[in-house]
Amino acid sequence: MTKQKKNELTEEVGVEEDEKNGTYGNAELPVAHTSQTTHSSPQKAFYAVIREALAKGQGISLPGLGSFSVMLHAARMGRNPRTGETIAIPARRRIHFKTCKGLRELLNP
Repeated sequence: MTKQKKNELTEEVGVEEDEKNGTYGNAELPVAHTSQTTHSSPQKAFYAVIREALAKGQGISLPGLGSFSVMLHAARMGRNPRTGETIAIPARRRIHFKTCKGLRELLNP
């Protein structure tokens, strides 16, 4: 699993804040990223890049906030609580979010 750094993420999204007027640059992504060729906001472009990275099994680190990663949960046997019947639960990938140390300390002083 590889993680993308902040500068790689902003390069991929194609969004940079203009220091003079606080506006954002071109938020258009290549067709390979999403079914839409343009995004109406940098936020949508940012989400598209995160979705693509997680779909590939890559992790995303957001400094000051935390990191997203994909975790594999193994197949297991479960039980239907209504009937008591034993059922097979298939293996699946799930998204895991871990907060950064600074945010955890802010929430739990």
